[in-house]
Amino acid sequence: MADRTKATFLLTVIVLSFFVGCTNAKNNSDYDNAPPVFAVDYVEAETKNGVVFIIDEQYFKYRVTVFGRSNNAAHDRYYIVLTNDENITFQTVDRRFWGSYLPLVEDFRIVEHGLIMNDE
Repeated sequence: MADRTKATFLLTVIVLSFFVGCTNAKNNSDYDNAPPVFAVDYVEAETKNGVVFIIDEQYFKYRVTVFGRSNNAAHDRYYIVLTNDENITFQTVDRRFWGSYLPLVEDFRIVEHGLIMNDE
C-alpha cells in the first residue's frame, strides 16, 4: 500500500509541474506597459558635473536600456543598467544576469529586467 501512495504522490507532483509558470498574461508591444520581472531602487542625484546614479554606495554615470534575446528564449527582453560604460551591450549584461560569475568590483548594476511580449 505504501508503494501505491508514493506512486500516486509522484504522479500528482509530475502533473502539477506541467502547470508551473502558466499564466493568463496579456501581450504588450510596449515594454513600459509590461510589469518588470524585477526592479531595484536606486538614487538619481544632480551634481555640478551632471546627473549621477547611486546604488549601494556605488556611483555610475549612465542609466542605459539594452534590448535583445537570450539564447533559446521565446521572447525579447530588456535590461536597465547603471554603468560607467555608455556603450555596454545586451550580450554583456545578459551573460552576467544568467551567469554565475560575480566580480569583486561591479562595472554595472542591473536595476530592472523584463520581457517584451509582442503579438506574433
